[in-house]
Amino acid sequence: MGQTGADTYAQSFCDEGDTQFAIKQNPNGEIEFFVYSDQWVVAKAKAPDDWYGNWHHVAGVFDGRVLKLYIDGELKAEQTFSGVVNRNGFPVNIGRNSEHTERLTGAAIDQVRIYNRALSAEELNDDQRTPDEHTVLWMDFDRFDEFEYEQKEFFAYGGDWGDHPNDGNFSVNGAVFPDRTVQPELWEVKKVYQNIKVKPVDVERGKVEIQNDFLFTNLNAFDVTWNVAEDGETLQEEPMPRLDIAPGESKVVTIPFEQPELKPGAEYWLTISFTLPDTTSWAEKGHEVAREQLEIPYVVPEKPVVDEGEMGPVDVADEEDRVTVEGDDFVLAFDKERGTISSYAYQGTQLIKEGPTPNFWRAPNDNDKGNGMPGRTRTWREAGQNWDIQDVTVSEKGSKVVEIKVDATLPTTAESRYTVTYTVYGSGDIVVDSTLEPGENLPEIPEVGMMLTLPEEFETITWYGRGPHENYWDRKTGAFVGVYSGTVDEQYVPYLEPQETGNKTDVRWVTLTNEQGVGLKAEGLPLIEVNALHYTPHDLDSVSHPYKLTKRDEITLRLNYKQMGLGGDNSWGARPHPEFTLDADQPYSYSYKLSPVSGDSADVSAADIKVLVEKFEEQGAFEDERTARSLKIHLTSVDLYEKQGAAEKVVKHMKSFKHLLDHQRENKLISEEAYKVLKAAANNLIQKWQ
Repeated sequence: MGQTGADTYAQSFCDEGDTQFAIKQNPNGEIEFFVYSDQWVVAKAKAPDDWYGNWHHVAGVFDGRVLKLYIDGELKAEQTFSGVVNRNGFPVNIGRNSEHTERLTGAAIDQVRIYNRALSAEELNDDQRTPDEHTVLWMDFDRFDEFEYEQKEFFAYGGDWGDHPNDGNFSVNGAVFPDRTVQPELWEVKKVYQNIKVKPVDVERGKVEIQNDFLFTNLNAFDVTWNVAEDGETLQEEPMPRLDIAPGESKVVTIPFEQPELKPGAEYWLTISFTLPDTTSWAEKGHEVAREQLEIPYVVPEKPVVDEGEMGPVDVADEEDRVTVEGDDFVLAFDKERGTISSYAYQGTQLIKEGPTPNFWRAPNDNDKGNGMPGRTRTWREAGQNWDIQDVTVSEKGSKVVEIKVDATLPTTAESRYTVTYTVYGSGDIVVDSTLEPGENLPEIPEVGMMLTLPEEFETITWYGRGPHENYWDRKTGAFVGVYSGTVDEQYVPYLEPQETGNKTDVRWVTLTNEQGVGLKAEGLPLIEVNALHYTPHDLDSVSHPYKLTKRDEITLRLNYKQMGLGGDNSWGARPHPEFTLDADQPYSYSYKLSPVSGDSADVSAADIKVLVEKFEEQGAFEDERTARSLKIHLTSVDLYEKQGAAEKVVKHMKSFKHLLDHQRENKLISEEAYKVLKAAANNLIQKWQ
């Protein structure tokens, strides 16, 4: 290696962050070789007199008893140590600190070698050495592959010009990008700063208090509209007469909505919006000045998590290393050794490539880096992917349900325990219950959740929760509850230094589907956080600029209890408030349901199914005309109920239709093909109206 200039800042030449090992130059100009084991154990020496502007060979050797630092083949420093070197999970980096990615070297590096055993002085000085079975890394930088990045321009920040010292991206990480496009946090700023407040008084009866915090503007300067939504779908919407509320005053007003017909498990929301009636010098007509959303606290009947009444049985094959569960339209394979689903296929389409597996890491954001979170919480970084399966038990709960329970430990500094139970139903639904029991005296947890890998074709994401932009535990008031949709690509925000992005809080359900509408649905029981990207958290925290990211074809889906808040309310670096922190002094449990999504369910109708019956009748699929006629009579009634919007009657009569199909099959009055097609169509119609 060759040091190019007498810079007085810490420079790492080769490391696994600050908390495993490194060869570096410290701000005093000394060369260090260190390992970390609850504290740094360092062998260091003064740099040679000809250090700058010349090539040198630097080596660190640890044999389990002594650290040795060699410079140009000469032993320059020793330090005794016989403890265990920490494993932090950060990757090997050359010329950069992998735990603090803003720390770069200005040195030229020509060769790097890492071995899994200690070399002697003679071996270190052997210029003829070639890679052998002890070689972990062998890199010669005179051999390289040249390629062009697809992105030709990027926003640069401190250090990109070889400038040291620098402030990294500190002066370019505000609420807008350098080209003045909006970053998601600006929506939160707008909501917090808005001068119109709406407070609940008796929301069920439409009574709210509206407060005018403007200093000189009466609220009669704005148009007002309201809407009532059921599970994200607008039921009622009307403009209101302008409100005469003077600056600094408040008034109780009544929003004249009618109570809708309440549905089991449904939520109802009142949203009030204030907009400009005319174009101004600073915004167009219709620009929203303020908005508030309040939940209407109706008491609604509960909706069952899974309705077992109409589902078919499951066939379970419990083998030594795997479990297979098969139902009418799905096949699930579970890997006992890895403790997770290895295959989940619905009507021939693979819904999951890998997972769920526990995950406790998020890509550190700017505030995290400022407050030392990457090093402080490093024990959680690899804890999920390195979990140790202790036991897998399989229990059949009757003919329609099977339970697979996984008990595991996590390799945190003090061992943690993790339990996850998969309850698989004959409908193809999977209820996932997980519990984390942290070990003693562990740091806060960046994220408590599970991570899945989905096929690349499931590019369309739709969710019922807060949106449409990313939001977090302590930054979500400007993201309103609703149903939103987009592509997985669109969920990535290209922050100048890659970090956590794309999160969604208070999610009731999310679907990821292909062009045919087939895919996977995850439903919080009751709420979860969701993140779907073409990058893993480790991808995002391993590079310094977005153009260096390698986009994965597959989709990384994180279904979380929560991730900790963003913090930073002192401008930068402040930790999240205690109420937004996942302290490791308590267990964490949460649940969600996975379900297949059928591409036909959105469009199928009773009339469509009736056409299918007629086609099968022409093909001779029924014993006689009375068999087909009884099905068509049922469907004629359901068609009428669909036109009336009578959901409960549609569901009730379609369940009777399924019973009739079962009867015809048992008595050999219908072909097997016709039975399966009509049964699947009936299930889709029921799902649609439920």
